[in-house]
Amino acid sequence: MLVLRDGDPLKLRTRQQALLLARLVVEGGRPLDRDAITESLWPEAEPENARAYLRRAVAELRAHGFDLRAERGTLLLIVTSLTSDLAEARDAKEISPIVLGDESVLTGLDHPVADEIRATLLREFARRHSRGKRSKSRPEAVRTDAWSWLGRRFLETSPESALTLVVDSWGLVSMALPPDELLQFLTDVLTANSANTPDRGRLLGYAGYAASLLTHYGEAERLCLQAIESSETQDSTKDSMRASAYAYSILTMVMLETRQWERGYVYGLQAAEMADRTENPASISLARNNLAGIQWHRLEFEASAENYRLAIEATGGPIPLANAALVVRANAAFLRAIYGVEISFQIEPPQEMRFPQGYGGVPENYLRFCLAFGRKEVPAAAEAAALLLEHVATEHMERYLTVALDIAAFTFVLGERPQEAAACVRLGSRLRYALSHKRSPAEALAVRRHVRTSLFGSSVVRLTEAWWSDDLQAMAHRVADRLWSLRGSRAETRLP
Repeated sequence: MLVLRDGDPLKLRTRQQALLLARLVVEGGRPLDRDAITESLWPEAEPENARAYLRRAVAELRAHGFDLRAERGTLLLIVTSLTSDLAEARDAKEISPIVLGDESVLTGLDHPVADEIRATLLREFARRHSRGKRSKSRPEAVRTDAWSWLGRRFLETSPESALTLVVDSWGLVSMALPPDELLQFLTDVLTANSANTPDRGRLLGYAGYAASLLTHYGEAERLCLQAIESSETQDSTKDSMRASAYAYSILTMVMLETRQWERGYVYGLQAAEMADRTENPASISLARNNLAGIQWHRLEFEASAENYRLAIEATGGPIPLANAALVVRANAAFLRAIYGVEISFQIEPPQEMRFPQGYGGVPENYLRFCLAFGRKEVPAAAEAAALLLEHVATEHMERYLTVALDIAAFTFVLGERPQEAAACVRLGSRLRYALSHKRSPAEALAVRRHVRTSLFGSSVVRLTEAWWSDDLQAMAHRVADRLWSLRGSRAETRLP
């Protein structure tokens, strides 16, 4: 990052002065807490000495002509007293080299504050340039996803900062990286951070989640149990309870996927109890959603609907930019649309397609299908079901593909194509057999409720064989092509 005074690059006497100025510039005119910045810049100094160092740094910056104002325990920079390349970089369409690359901000400065500044800038840029946005100006070795690149850079230079980056920005990181890369990165961060802390406990749970996405359920269970054990050996703080609640929630999901209903129910109750103690909305929403999932598959629909209500109530307001919030609403909408369960709360779709590609498109299109099916809107349901099929196949999410095939079957029933619906059920059954992932009692009930055509008629068998392929992407696209025909045309958001 280049800071100019009267058009010339500014050279400062100490690295703490440079870090203080950089932190003030990044804050963009927002006040800094003086005690906090003092402690972070001079962590090993006695408090009186550290305050003296800060006063001297402020005096020297003022001597350079910067308008710094200290009042009520804060420090504020009037940004009109300088120019920097940060404002231009923030407005750029490409991720700036001052954030990523060999010219990145504060290159060469090994200090926690430098890491905090880089993380702050990365979070800001990655929200706009998440997956698939690449800078042509950077070397090929670093021309990858922004989150992955910065995470690796932190891991090499400051493992603790890499751990903080993941914990503070988990929602964005988990959606930006494909599951295999995510799990490998989390494993590397865990290896580099061996101290038993609440953040490491949360990271173990996150790694369990990543393993579950890859259907590595044994590994997911092991990681989550490690997270719980780690939390139980620490003081009972909100952070340690949050780590434990997350791990119990992921264990609940793992039990659901491996069809261990009783164990899943026990873990779900533990997750909900622990999450309620944290008073953290995200923890409560996740725990209640996963407990509701177990109850749903056990045919306990009313209890399931109540926990979905609590999950949505915890997040509150409009749908945020997070796949977890979409999943909760979609699951509740599925109960209403497929089983006719009364839902005492409103569920609205996102206003626009925010995830045309990548994993984020899975819960989004799942929600869109459920709402369209409930309203008996064939074109909208067909589009959502087709996109859902294509997303899960493109992301190699085989078990999600079994669910997407059932959803395709329900869509064909809505579009009055019963034989194609029956063929989708047969495809899903064959794939489930190959994956050892049988339908739950609730999933079997949904098929019986909506797909009335015989699964064994000759035309259904022929259609099943025509669609089936060991190449699951090819099979998904064949079914999706028929769904697009229900819509009347292919959407612009269709995946290649």
